[in-house]
Amino acid sequence: MAKGLIATVGGTPQPLIATIVEHKPEFVCFLCSQESVEKIKEIKDGIANQLGEQCIQQDHKVLVEDYNDVVHCYEKAQECFRKLKDWGINPEEIVVDYTGGTKSMSVALGLAAVRFGCMFSYVGGSKRTKEGLGIVIDGTEQVYTSINPWSLFAVEEKRRIAEAFNSYQFIAALEATRNLLARPNLDPTLRQFLQIVELLCEGYSAWDRFEHQKATESLKKAASQLESYVELDSRESYRSFLKDVKSNLEWLQRLQRQTHGFKHPARSQVFDLIANAKRRIDEGKYDDAVARLYRALEMEGQVCLREDPLRIESASDVPEAKLPEDLRDEFKRKYREEQTGKIKLPLYAVFRLLERAGHPRGKRFQEMEKELKKILSARNHSILAHGTAPIQKDTCEEFLRLISVFLGTLQRKTSCLQKCPLSREFQTGL
Repeated sequence: MAKGLIATVGGTPQPLIATIVEHKPEFVCFLCSQESVEKIKEIKDGIANQLGEQCIQQDHKVLVEDYNDVVHCYEKAQECFRKLKDWGINPEEIVVDYTGGTKSMSVALGLAAVRFGCMFSYVGGSKRTKEGLGIVIDGTEQVYTSINPWSLFAVEEKRRIAEAFNSYQFIAALEATRNLLARPNLDPTLRQFLQIVELLCEGYSAWDRFEHQKATESLKKAASQLESYVELDSRESYRSFLKDVKSNLEWLQRLQRQTHGFKHPARSQVFDLIANAKRRIDEGKYDDAVARLYRALEMEGQVCLREDPLRIESASDVPEAKLPEDLRDEFKRKYREEQTGKIKLPLYAVFRLLERAGHPRGKRFQEMEKELKKILSARNHSILAHGTAPIQKDTCEEFLRLISVFLGTLQRKTSCLQKCPLSREFQTGL
């Protein structure tokens, strides 16, 4: 039983009588032409004869002046939806019947309805004139009800999700996915996949915010559900996507092990920061990118301190005994905090210490120090550091290049997160 019905009216009343008797709507909007409007009285009388009462509480007629003009008919069909909205009827409470009227009227109503989650109804029959090719013979009508084709394809909505997801706009993709999931009468298969996409958006969004533990948990659930989705129904078009997701999860799990539960810096975390910076560059957020690149360089120094020959756990608490004699007095004077007494080394001091200790990264920093200083100076004057000047694209890209050269990762794929696009099949259908 539907609360509202929108129907095209043609030259014979029987199909509409059948569909109204079937769905028993309380509110009906008739999309009719000047020639078919007179059939509405016959329709109401036929309903009363079959049901013994009038189920329709309110009805409204929307007249089409040119029933061969699809654009005009579409505008009138939209008027029907506005009328039901005025009556307080939600799309999920509406049945759309496109049986009657001209082909242009039926197409127009279908186009107007496809973006809503309402049901579709069509009246066919077991017997037709002209040896089965003509109109349905009165008394043999059969009402066919189906979900709105929108719920099967939702092309525009899925395109929006995919575009946001593939451009790292995971929050926007998540919101669009949840809006789609909230639709009534959604195709079960599409709903199943959207629930997986929801988990993926949550996971990648968390990863982008450096919430690695949450990202790992969400991607683990998503990968498991996606694998079942692919394997159970042999959806081969999604196998490459599954491979990407599983590769991402494995990368995160490896990061988790190397950082002892995301608690200590590791070189893989340096690469993750660089990958995050690349995504910010793609978005045109150059100050954000430089902030991440600076932190990547700083973290690389911290990782190197923990290695041989120094074995210093933290740049924020460097044991005095670990400092070379020729640097000890200078570093104590410059970097010892009065309140705590701890020696806390900034970026340049860390790499100077590494160079003096014979660590290859310290030597490499010294070799590139002149180039790096120019970029780091620009960073220090940026609005996210100590100044007011925004970082320009060329400065940001040069910083990325220098860090890649410094780390020897110019050609290295730093993080799988950069390549995990929602497939073309998702955008166009299942």
